[in-house]
Amino acid sequence: MKASETDAGRQPDSGSKSVKERLAIASLFFFIPFLLHGTISWFAAEPPPPLDSGFPVKIRLSSGSPGEWPSFTVDSPYRVYRGNAFHGYNDPGFIAYGYRLGSGKARVLRDGRITINKSPLGRGTITIVPRDRGAIKINGTRYSGALLIEVQGQNDVVLYNLVDVEEYLAGVLFKEMPGSFHREALKAQTVAARTYALFMMEKGSGVLMADTRSQVYGGETAASNRSRQIVAETAGEVLTYEGEIIQAFFSSTCGGMTIRADDVYPNPSALPVNHNTPCGYCGESPFRSWAITVPASEIIDKFGLGGRCRNPEVGITKTDAARRALEISLQDDRGHVLRKVPADRFRSLINKGRPLSRKMLSTRIDEIVPGREIRIRGSGFGHGIGLCQYGSNGMAKRGYDYRQILAFYYRAAEIRTLAAPRRDMTTVQ
Repeated sequence: MKASETDAGRQPDSGSKSVKERLAIASLFFFIPFLLHGTISWFAAEPPPPLDSGFPVKIRLSSGSPGEWPSFTVDSPYRVYRGNAFHGYNDPGFIAYGYRLGSGKARVLRDGRITINKSPLGRGTITIVPRDRGAIKINGTRYSGALLIEVQGQNDVVLYNLVDVEEYLAGVLFKEMPGSFHREALKAQTVAARTYALFMMEKGSGVLMADTRSQVYGGETAASNRSRQIVAETAGEVLTYEGEIIQAFFSSTCGGMTIRADDVYPNPSALPVNHNTPCGYCGESPFRSWAITVPASEIIDKFGLGGRCRNPEVGITKTDAARRALEISLQDDRGHVLRKVPADRFRSLINKGRPLSRKMLSTRIDEIVPGREIRIRGSGFGHGIGLCQYGSNGMAKRGYDYRQILAFYYRAAEIRTLAAPRRDMTTVQ
């Protein structure tokens, strides 16, 4: 350490050292081995420079409770801050720093304090900020940015990644779309994914999930030079309508026509996707058509029809302009309607516990054949709102660029480039 860091800017005298000075030096050498093994140190030190992020996002990664506390590692020097506000030099929220953390476990004490291994820190929320391009590792996946640890309820611990949206997208792109797709399709996907993420941060829940509930995110592990290059080619570009960022839905394969957003989501904040768009570009998708069989006994169990019928019949009672089912009826052997279920709910329950090869991939149903083994044949994969990923690839192969692709699937939307504010990622609430 420099003398200015340990003695408030004053240089030591050149003469003999006092007893207090000798004890201070001895104490320092005593604690060095602990620093090298990742134990949190309580010495004051210069905090890292502010994390320069134009638009940070917050992604929920992991959670745990007593007996199953979430664990993580930090592969570089790091700082720990109280709460989730980090503003730079001499931040009053600064708690501690460490060298590396080879095996960290976040726990909650009875008094509500968060502990990392055996070091008690703050209550409620703390933030760990790696230095020198360091990364956090959770369950084998590396994450850049910062780690926010939050107590929810009495003793549940939740781990979040706070990271710049551009770096986030680099870890999303090839998780959401095959890397073999045309570059223009990948750029269209990037703009849609950026728009969706920032909409959820600004107007939605303020938190993204790392799976299909939001967008599949693989952290720094899933990012590559190529994904970063593609993201950089559309840096800051989002879809807007009347000056407002939209909820840019997308799905794998529309099956021939996209669906209106308000047919699936009540009062969606995505007017440019409230339309049915005929799509003749997703014919090469492996999900263009599919067929599954569902035993009658499975429908009885999953929909609670036990004792009311032996061989239920499945029918479609309502559809949209894209020929997607909106409502499914379940009838008994005599044709009496036992239940009416929203088609998306029907699909969700049927798919529960089934591998992808046996799932009902969409609500675009072409045929239902009754029997003890009910056969359902359909087309497309996903909800069918907004961008059709395989369709975008088909368009790109025919010479359309990413802006033309986005204009096709998001009518009336405009592409705008956001002016990045000076905002640190650990100030995300």
